Amino acid sequence: MSDLNLKKIKEGLNVELKEATDELPKSIYETYSSFANTSGGKIYLGIKEAKDKNKNNIIVGINKPNKLKNDFFTTINSNKVSLVLGDDEIWKEIDIDGKCVIEITINEAPKELKPVYLNGNKRYTYIRMGDGDFLADENRIFA
Repeated sequence: MSDLNLKKIKEGLNVELKEATDELPKSIYETYSSFANTSGGKIYLGIKEAKDKNKNNIIVGINKPNKLKNDFFTTINSNKVSLVLGDDEIWKEIDIDGKCVIEITINEAPKELKPVYLNGNKRYTYIRMGDGDFLADENRIFA
């Protein structure tokens, strides 16, 4: 995706923007679960979405990308999520105007491995609807 597209991209079914600069947002794992349970998607760290749809997003950048990468992979591999969907290949650093933006690609989980949930508890299964992550009710939990 070009720099210009990232400045204009909006949150939606397959896109989540997070302003994170120094720390991973706690909600990143909810988004991970929702993308894995729905149709996959991309999480962008270091981008603040413009409130006005006619304006460009603000590229705030990530100050310590290696720290965030280590934190992310350490957490997902520590049973935070029920299924780890990939390793280093899902993490991409993008330079925009001298600032680092992170793109994390979360693929949809195979049907037989759903739901993807948090904290060892299927009650923390998320799904993506529109541009938001929502707890799945029992009728939407796949297994």
